Amino acid sequence: MNIQGYAELLQTQKLSDEEHFEYVQIIDQESKRLSNLTKQLLLLTSLDQNSYPMKLSEVKLDEQIKETIRRHQWRLEEKEIEVSYKLAPVILKGDPELLVSMSKMIV
Repeated sequence: MNIQGYAELLQTQKLSDEEHFEYVQIIDQESKRLSNLTKQLLLLTSLDQNSYPMKLSEVKLDEQIKETIRRHQWRLEEKEIEVSYKLAPVILKGDPELLVSMSKMIV
């Protein structure tokens, strides 16, 4: 079922408080997912049209991955997920800001 379907259920059905809360949570999660997809599409469009000013430099990918994990550690703990990693140093040429933006969209 989609956001519209859950919204219609909330408007037309007599629901228990538990069902009402569950449907509101689903609508919230799906709207966040769609918002994230929209941001990704806008970024991809700007990259495709060469309107994003790329600032290439050397990026330590292993460090960027570690920082992303640290930044979202609270989410992992909240979901009782334990992450362990051993990353070899990796350096690539890329746009550090774009890589951070993309990692925020993925997580």
